Amino acid sequence: MAAASRASWKRLSAGVISVIVVLGLLVVADLMYVHSKTWEWRLTPSAMPLLVTFSDRDYRKAAGQTAGAVTGQPAGRTFGGGVIYAEKSPQGTVPTVIQVRSGRRVVEYALMGGP
Repeated sequence: MAAASRASWKRLSAGVISVIVVLGLLVVADLMYVHSKTWEWRLTPSAMPLLVTFSDRDYRKAAGQTAGAVTGQPAGRTFGGGVIYAEKSPQGTVPTVIQVRSGRRVVEYALMGGP
């Protein structure tokens, strides 16, 4: 009887450890996915992350710079849900500066890698 109880306890503890390991791997995978898209180490992306991809180009958040009024037209959304505003640019080019708005806060982003 004691041997059966011990075997069932070992099975239960192995199952619990397996679940914990799987959940840990899922959390790490999610952290890495969000980081690859936004440069943030978070489980969920923020509306104004450090990195925004727009028109297949990367834009970096301006350090501590909050823009005044929004310029341009709504042109998309960030990975975390912020609204991207961009001015029209000539055919075949991308804007060098975009703005992202979340609530009342507006932040500028600069194009990385040149036009």
